[in-house]
Amino acid sequence: MKIFISIIHGYTFGLRHCLHEIYRRDPEEYERLVTTINPGILKNYQEVRDFWESRSNPIEPLFQSTYNGFLIANNQTDGMKSYSYVVALLVNYFKNKSL
Repeated sequence: MKIFISIIHGYTFGLRHCLHEIYRRDPEEYERLVTTINPGILKNYQEVRDFWESRSNPIEPLFQSTYNGFLIANNQTDGMKSYSYVVALLVNYFKNKSL
């Protein structure tokens, strides 16, 4: 059961990041796609967003800057931006393919 939950968590996590990338590129396409997603998933995304917004940390930019520097020092020349590249690759791959 734990493996199943982990797989579902991975899919919803990946979907959230892909939706963000699609929104960044084409907000109209995002609006079209989001209507096809189970409302429970969208509700979960909102709950997570509300949770983290209620715990905002005024020194978070310092943490992000420090981690970005850590990544750069460890041969990730684009730092935290490199995380978005993987998502962009997924979106590009599936752009003309159906799931």
